[in-house]
Amino acid sequence: MNQTLRLSKQPFVLLEILIGLSLMSMLLVFLFSFLAQNMRMEQKMEQARSYLLERQNVQIRLQDLFTSLTRTQLQSPLYTQPLSGDEIPSLILHFDNGIDPDPAFSGPLLGRLYLENQNLCLAFWPLEEKTKWRKEILLTHVTHLSYQFLHEKSWLSSWSKERTDVPPLIRLQLQQEGRPLQFAFRLPLADPLITYRRT
Repeated sequence: MNQTLRLSKQPFVLLEILIGLSLMSMLLVFLFSFLAQNMRMEQKMEQARSYLLERQNVQIRLQDLFTSLTRTQLQSPLYTQPLSGDEIPSLILHFDNGIDPDPAFSGPLLGRLYLENQNLCLAFWPLEEKTKWRKEILLTHVTHLSYQFLHEKSWLSSWSKERTDVPPLIRLQLQQEGRPLQFAFRLPLADPLITYRRT
């Protein structure tokens, strides 16, 4: 009798084990899919974070550059100039680099903002010693670069070397990995715009 009871209980025990295993496997599948989704979300957030940090660094570097422009007597402290082999004109700048570990790169420098091999680059060198120079890559995967200078009430696409005035605003328009980017900077060296009212 006891043996018969034991034999009749065995299928139920096996069934309970199978139900337990299937529930555990469903729980594990749910848990692993949740972890995988969480990791994908973290990767996307990390990419977005690095994307924003890169743009923020470019914004800060260019802001420092444009706020440290130095006025020259004969020409504008910034102007566009097409250089040999460049499809897009370079932006030439006279700026104060402040204090640098290398004394040659301290104080007033001549800089060039340009596009090279899909990199937004800044090259600069001392005014007296043209053989020494440095290059910074500010942004990668850039396919397009254009400048706009505010003059009175319109935007100009170039700024002449012979001009002695400075535009109050400059905009840089870029295309990075198919996404449009725009940076705008106020230039402190610009002459103030004064509006007079007729009485």
